[in-house]
Amino acid sequence: MPELVHPSHFSLEEPPWKNNLENVSIQTTVPHLTTKDEQSDVQKKALTLAMLDERYPQEAWMRVFTDGSATDAVKRGGAGVYIQHPSGEWQAEAIPTGLHCTNYRAEVEALIHAANTISSKVNPDTQVVFLTDALSVLQAVNNNKLPQLTTHNIKCLKTVLQWVP
Repeated sequence: MPELVHPSHFSLEEPPWKNNLENVSIQTTVPHLTTKDEQSDVQKKALTLAMLDERYPQEAWMRVFTDGSATDAVKRGGAGVYIQHPSGEWQAEAIPTGLHCTNYRAEVEALIHAANTISSKVNPDTQVVFLTDALSVLQAVNNNKLPQLTTHNIKCLKTVLQWVP
C-alpha cells in the first residue's frame, strides 16, 4: 500500500477539466506483454493474472471487470459488470446499451454503469481498479476526448483504470 495517498474524487459525469484526477491512474499496458502474434493466449493470460496479483491483490483492491459489445459491432448492444469485493463477495450485472449501439459505446456504458454501481459501496480507504479490454476508451479518457466518461462520484483512496487483453 502506498505510504501517502489521499482520497480522490473521480467522476465519469463531469468533464475532465473539472475533475481532480491526481489519485486516478490510467494504465494501458500489461508488463512483459508483447504484440498479439508473439505470445499465445495462455501466456497473455498468465502475464495478466500475475500483474493482477502483484499490482491489485484481491484482498486489498475492489476489482471491477467491465465489458461491452454489440451485434455486428453496431446494433443490440450490451454491457457486463463483475465486481469482486476485497471481502470475497461479488456481484454481476448485465445491462442493455441500446438497439443502435456500437461496441465502443457499449464499452463506455459498461464503465459508467460500473462506476455508478460501486459509488455507494466505497469509502475513503477503498482502492478500486476497473479492468477493461477497451483500450480505445481508456486512451480517449486519458486524452480528455471522452467528457461523458470522465465515473459517477467515487470517493476512495485510489482509482485505477487498467487495460487487460
